[in-house]
Amino acid sequence: MFLGFPVLGVDLPTVMASFLQRNDLAGKTVVPFVTRGDYGTGDALACNLAPAAQFLD
Repeated sequence: MFLGFPVLGVDLPTVMASFLQRNDLAGKTVVPFVTRGDYGTGDALACNLAPAAQFLD
């Protein structure tokens, strides 16, 4: 599953946090891709909202 979102400041957008919390991603492989400004990805990819999913770099 590819999951794309903008990084707002240095955090995961609220709508993406809600998505990760409300959907069972157990056993899924998630490939995140982000758009960002000058801040880089910050803490957006360090969230632990879907601990049963495998997140790739």
